[in-house]
Amino acid sequence: MKKAVKVEALPNYDIKVWYQDGKCFRYNVKQDIDSLKAFAHLRDEEQFKKVYLQYAGYAIAWGDGDEWEDVTMSTEVPYYEGEQVLTAS
Repeated sequence: MKKAVKVEALPNYDIKVWYQDGKCFRYNVKQDIDSLKAFAHLRDEEQFKKVYLQYAGYAIAWGDGDEWEDVTMSTEVPYYEGEQVLTAS
């Protein structure tokens, strides 16, 4: 598993994720929002901006910090399906 150390919401339903190995990836969540019912509420940009790391950096979540209610994604999704950003800063 790839451990993330920071996640940030960007415009157009992108997230930027920094990883423990020093790499950084940008991932567009729009396809997940459009195809997965659990992610549908993230169309609301205010909800999308509530992104944070969960489970010691092994999951990306959206919500108010309730691990039972918030929708999650493995940190491996952006790592393997996202676009690597040249700098991790």
